[in-house]
Amino acid sequence: MEHLVDRRVLIIHGDRDRSEASAAKSLDYARRALAVVPDLARYEVPRGSHYLVKQADAVRALTTAFVLAILGTEPSPLAIGELCAPLPPRG
Repeated sequence: MEHLVDRRVLIIHGDRDRSEASAAKSLDYARRALAVVPDLARYEVPRGSHYLVKQADAVRALTTAFVLAILGTEPSPLAIGELCAPLPPRG
């Protein structure tokens, strides 16, 4: 985890990812990283697979919001420091 010290981390993972990098492994990694990462957010995308292609617009919006919040240019709509919060469904 030393490589994450003083970094800001956003993890976005599909809850239906069945690859070697499963959602469960992502959650475990995020929990361990919290010890050294003050600004960490992890989100599970409902019905998301490994590539998150169908949720690309929502993932881009979440990534943009995270970066703007970290830069302090926008108020954070994100719960920075949360381990698992779902992306809102597109509607």
